[in-house]
Formats: sequence, C-alpha cells, structure tokens
Amino acid sequence: MNHNVYYHTTRNRSAHQERAQELRQLRAATHAQLHDYRRERQQAAAEQRDERQLVAELRQEEVALRLAALDQTQQQLAQAEQERRAADAAQRRATVAQQLALTTAARLSMAELEQQRRTVSYTTLRSMVAQRLELTTAARQSVAALERQRRAEAYAILQAAVAQDLELATAARLSLAALEQQRRADAYADLRTTVAHHLALTTEARLALAEAEREQRTVEYASLRAAVAQRLALTAAARQSVAELEQQRRATDYARLRATVAQHLDLTAAARQSVAELEQQRRVIDYAQLRGAVAEQVAQITSARREAAELDQMQRAEEYSALHAAVGQHLEQLASVRQHRAEELRQQLALEHQALQAAVAEQLAQYRIPLEVGAEPMAAPAPKPAPVVKAAPAPKPAPAVKAAPPAPKPAPAVKTAPAPKAEPPVVPSSAVEAKVELAPPTLRINQGGIIAYAQMARVAILQALEGEANGEAEIYIDGLASSIHTLLDAVATTHMGGSEAERARLNESVDGVRRNLVALSNDLDTIPFPSSPRQYQWLAGQVDRLRQRITPLLQSLDVAAHTLGEPDAAAGSERQTGGEATGGHLGRTYRDNLAVIQGIGAASQQRLNQAGIVTFIQLALSTPNELRQILGDIGRNADVEAWITQAQTLADLPQ
Repeated sequence: MNHNVYYHTTRNRSAHQERAQELRQLRAATHAQLHDYRRERQQAAAEQRDERQLVAELRQEEVALRLAALDQTQQQLAQAEQERRAADAAQRRATVAQQLALTTAARLSMAELEQQRRTVSYTTLRSMVAQRLELTTAARQSVAALERQRRAEAYAILQAAVAQDLELATAARLSLAALEQQRRADAYADLRTTVAHHLALTTEARLALAEAEREQRTVEYASLRAAVAQRLALTAAARQSVAELEQQRRATDYARLRATVAQHLDLTAAARQSVAELEQQRRVIDYAQLRGAVAEQVAQITSARREAAELDQMQRAEEYSALHAAVGQHLEQLASVRQHRAEELRQQLALEHQALQAAVAEQLAQYRIPLEVGAEPMAAPAPKPAPVVKAAPAPKPAPAVKAAPPAPKPAPAVKTAPAPKAEPPVVPSSAVEAKVELAPPTLRINQGGIIAYAQMARVAILQALEGEANGEAEIYIDGLASSIHTLLDAVATTHMGGSEAERARLNESVDGVRRNLVALSNDLDTIPFPSSPRQYQWLAGQVDRLRQRITPLLQSLDVAAHTLGEPDAAAGSERQTGGEATGGHLGRTYRDNLAVIQGIGAASQQRLNQAGIVTFIQLALSTPNELRQILGDIGRNADVEAWITQAQTLADLPQ
C-alpha cells in the first residue's frame, strides 16, 4: 500500500513537473508571441507614421507650390492690369487735354462752333468717365472672381488632402484592428487546443488528485488570468499611447498646415490691400485732375458768359435809356393828344346832352308834362340812344394766373364837365339821329394795363422756368396771347375807322407789348441753363416751345404796327430773329439751382456761388473739407457728404 502511495506520489510529482514545464513553455511561447506582436505593431506604426509624414510633406509642398503659382499669377495679372490702366489713364488724360485745348481755341470763333465743340467735349468727357468707371468696375469684379476661384481651389485641395489623410488613417486603424483580432483569435485557439490536450492527458491524474489539482489549477488560472489581464492592460495602454502620439502628430501637422495657409492668405490680403491703396491713390489723382480740368473749363465758360452778360447788360441799359426817352416823348404827345381829345369829347357830349334834353322836352310837351331846366331826364321814357354813343367796352383782361399779381385796373374815364343850366336850343330828333349815326366808333383799350400785364407775364415766365414749374409758363403765355389778340382786334377796328389820337394810343400799346416780347425772347436766349442733362433737356424744350409761341405773336404785332403806320416796324422783325440768328441755345451760361438739394438754403447757396460753385458737377467734384471751408460758420453742422451724394445723383455722375 505504501509502495502504491509512493508510486502514485512519484507519478503525480513527475506529472506535475511536466505540467509545470509545459506551462512554463506555454508562458514563454506566449511572451515570445506577445513580444513579436508588439515589435511588429511598432514597426508597422513607425512605417505608417513615416509614410503619413512623407505624404503630408508632399501635400504641403504641393499646396505651397500651387499657392505660390497662384500668387505669382495674381501678381502678374495685377501688374498687367495696373499697366493697362495707367496706359488707358494717360491716353484718356491726353485725349481730355487735347479736347480741352481744341475747345479753348474754338471759343474764339463763332458762337455756334463754340457751342458744338463744347457739347462734343462735354459728351466725350462724360462717356470717357463712364467708360473708365465701367472698366474699373469690371477689373475689380474680375480680380474678385479670380481671388474667389483661387481660394476655392486652395480650400478644395486642402479638403481633399485632409479627407485622404483621414481615409488612410481610418483604413490603417481598421487593418490593424482586423490583424489584432485575428491574432487574438489564433492565440486563443492555440491556447484552447493546448489546454484541451493537457486535460485529456491528465484525466486519470485529475480523477485522483481532483482537489489538489483543482486548487493548483485555480491558483495557476488566477495567476494566468492576472498575467493575461496585465498584458491586456499593457496592450491597451500601448495602443492608447500610440493613439495619443498619432493624434498629437496629426494636430501638429494640421496646425502647421493651417499656419502655412494663414500666412499665404495674409500675404494675399496684404498684396490686395496694397493694390487697392495704389488704385485708390490713382483714382484720387485722376479725380483731382478731372475736377481741376472741369473747374477750369467751367470757370472759363462762366467768365466768358459773365463778360457777355455785362456787354448785354450795357447794351440793354442803352436800349432802356433810349426807350425811356422815347416813352417820355410819347407820353408827352399822348398827354397833349388826350387833352385835346378830352376837350372834343366834352364838347360833343355837351351837344349830345342838349340835343337829348330838347328831344325829351319835345316828347314831354306832347304829353303835357312840364320839364324843369336842369332836371334829370331819366324819369321820362326817353328814346334809346344809338349803340355807338356808348363807349366801347374795354378788352377783357388776361386770365388769372397762379402766383402772378393782378393786372392793374384800367384808368378811370375822364369825367366831362356838366352841361350849363341854360335853355338848350331846340334841335329836331331827326338831326340828332343823323348825327349819332355818323359818329365814328370810340375804342377804349386799357393801354397801361396790357403793357403792365406783358411785363408781369415776362417776369412770371422767367420765374417759372427758373423754378422748374411745369405748365405755368404755358399759362402765362396763353394769357398774354389772349390779351394780344384782343389788342389786335382793337387795331383792326380802329384801322377801319378811328381818330389819329386813338391810332397813336394803340400804336404805343402795340409798341410797348412788342418791346416786352422782344425782351422776353432775348431773356430766353441768355437764360442760364443747368448742367444736369435731365434739367437741361426740360429747360431747352420749354424755351423752344415758348419761342414757337412768341414768334407768331411778334409777327402779328409787327403787322399791326405797320398797319398803324409805325416807321420802325421792320426793327421788330430784326429784334425778333436776333435770338434765332445766334443759334437759340448758343451763348449760354450754366447755373443750377443748388437749393433743390436738401440742406442747402439761400445763405449756403450764396456762399457756394461766391466761391465759384454754381453747378451740380462742381458741387459733386468738391471735397467735404473744401465745402466746410467755403461755408465757414454756417456750415458747421451741415451734412456736406449728403450734399455731394445728392449732387452726384442730380448730375448723373457715378457715386
């Protein structure tokens, strides 16, 4: 029995030693496999790290090369665009200078050639400015489009590189995970096979020494589990460290790439800003030159127009002095004629009154009604007097016009002295009727009223044109035409049968109205035109329509003066066509109503006009500092920037 126990004990010890040896061999093999696996993973991670770093460096170099190529291309385009713009600007400045020189030389010639050349130069200048602004806008748009395209390409390349890196990293991680899982599965399968084999060999020993083997196996399995858990923890820590290193490397690569891209973008932005500053400086210089040229031209035009206006004013003063002298002479003649006419009318009315009293007395005598001397005959039914005895009604006044003063009232009729209270001689009624029928018609045209209305209409028409009031000038010219037609009808009636005094009075009325129409025509020829194209077209159309209305009226008045026997009736035709001989719109001064701009009052407009700023173009080309210096104290709180913007809009200039 002891022998069996020793045998079994020795056998179990040898089996245990073999089992321990096998476990040590298994542990050593597991350690070797784990070491090989760790070494392979480190080598693979190093290779992948090197490969990724190489790929990232290649992509960074490619991005840097592309950005450098784009920057070089953009610089070349900007330089070419700048040279082209400089050439265009030089050519345009030369063209503008040549046209200004031609315009200055042509101003010494006839007024028609001067106006045509100025119109051509002004139109060419505006078209050049508009074309230049269009080219600048198109160039800026093209540069912006190229910049956006370049940024889009850079962003696309960067996104593609980042996406490719992420795809490669994801694929590598998936492949590593698959390999790790396969190796773990193989190791677990080998371990299971080995354990199953050993369990099969030790089945009998396990039946004998179940409890000892169980305890020993429990201890061994616990130690094995601890070792495996420790190795798994080490493996997880190693993987985590590798992942952290990989993440740090990626963060470093991305930060470096972002810094490179940001640096390129900063360089691009600085280059664009420098190009924009150069462009702004060039535009400021061009605008200053253009403003100086326009101001010089406008100053020359204004000085020439001022000289012409002074000459015209001197000529008008001479004409007005001559007119005043002629009017004084005509008034003296008219006073004598009126006095003589009043005496004749007084005598005629006395005779007619006596004849009327006699006729009424005779009729009352038939009815046996006593008539006292000097009593009013209206109590008895007197016969109706002939219509020619009554004074002809005065011509109807011109229709009322808005914002115009009423026409002066006609002068009161001269009162005749009452007939003496003496017994009138008895005159037969047939003789009275015959005398009444042979009396010429007596016309009573209000001379001072129609001349005053013509002067008032002239002033009102000029005010309506200056204030851009649509339709008011037509209303005034319609009223003036109606009054002139009434005067022409009176002239025709007087020509058929009228006294010399009546003809002289009508001749004076016709001459006064005609002089006012000629003065209105001259005012239309010299009225200052605005520089705004829209206002210029409107005022030119109004002046043309008024001249078309004035021309037939002047012709009718010339015919009426010739009919009345005026010696200088042909001078009216010469004065009438004086404005048309100069070309109508030639010899103009350019002046805009600056008060239409919000914020500009009468005082501000006066300061601006004194400084030489009389048009919207001059105001639009001025700077805020210049305007504040001109306005002084009254422009302290003025929004001069808004004035410049409104002036650019009114002058049709780009903002």
